[in-house]
Amino acid sequence: MADEDQKGIEDKEYSTSASEFLGSTYINTQNINDIGLIGIREISEVEPRNVSKEGYPPEMKLTVGFKGFKGYILTLNQTNGKVLMSKYGDDYKQWIGKKVEIYTEKVKYKGKDVDGIKLRIPEV
Repeated sequence: MADEDQKGIEDKEYSTSASEFLGSTYINTQNINDIGLIGIREISEVEPRNVSKEGYPPEMKLTVGFKGFKGYILTLNQTNGKVLMSKYGDDYKQWIGKKVEIYTEKVKYKGKDVDGIKLRIPEV
């Protein structure tokens, strides 16, 4: 049985992209400019993910990926989620293929001004 299992692994074709095996990179204010994500982008994926740190209870959040930025995902906060819901509806699967503008702006977090990632619906 072990030989059959090993044969199946050897015969399987895998992607040659290392990022496929290393997991997603969460988009944050430190890397958003480096990857060139600022601007109008097309939503390519939306799915719930467990974003808790290892050893902590699960924390499910809705995450969004963008066309041309495979492997990078944005965890939606309530503000950004409401922006998408207000225009594209409550069914997040319907957001795929829709456009959104990504930008940074100073926001209050725990009483301090910090850079935050914001979404808005682009003018047509």
